[in-house]
Amino acid sequence: MEPDEEAEARRVLAENLHSGSPDALEEVYRRWARLIYTIAVRSLESAADAEDVTQQVFVSAWSGRTGYRPDAGPLAAWLVGITRHRIADAFARRQREDRARQA
Repeated sequence: MEPDEEAEARRVLAENLHSGSPDALEEVYRRWARLIYTIAVRSLESAADAEDVTQQVFVSAWSGRTGYRPDAGPLAAWLVGITRHRIADAFARRQREDRARQA
């Protein structure tokens, strides 16, 4: 695919996700799940936690899709932003669990 065609395909995909197309969510997952998982596993150093974060990211993307503005930036960047928040949540959960074990 030519660069202009790929950019147009990503734009349409982002708009379809925003409008609630389940097929668009499936394509978004197909394109970016590996990236999200890789970021999570490198940050959390746990495959199980990274799998959880990856699932949470796509659930969050689906439930928050109306908050995504396709004209504001690339869909991949939005997904990475969600990933960063879910990773922070995972670290906070770990800290709470550690404090509870020590108590």
